[in-house]
Order: sequence, then structure tokens, then C-alpha cells
Amino acid sequence: CNIAILAIPKDNIDEVVSRLVNLNIRAIINFSDGVPRKRNNVVVHQVDLAKIVSEIIYDFKTKKIDNN
Repeated sequence: CNIAILAIPKDNIDEVVSRLVNLNIRAIINFSDGVPRKRNNVVVHQVDLAKIVSEIIYDFKTKKIDNN
């Protein structure tokens, strides 16, 4: 396994990422609201679900998406 997906409390994120790095994880998709500190040889992609949901709601309200 080279990629991990995180959805954990922000208080634990650095500890968990350190463990994953020790297991040779090289990429992380992070759904947590915390942002881990940078590490060498590990790519972190931050996903902000609240932003995505609010953008979709806005699109529905402004009729950019047909809700029928």
C-alpha cells in the first residue's frame, strides 16, 4: 500500500501521519479538518468537504444545477 486516506480528528493527525510514514506510505488523501506538518517524500492532498458541499448548495440555489 502506497496511499492512505485519512478521516480522523485533527488532534491526532501528526501522530497518525508519522506512523504512516514509518510504514512507507508515500501519498495521503486527507479528509480531516487538520493539516499535517510537511514531511519529505510524502504528498498530502487536502480535501475540504465543507467547501465542496457549500459549492454544490450554491450551484443548486443559483440554478447552475437542475434540481428536478
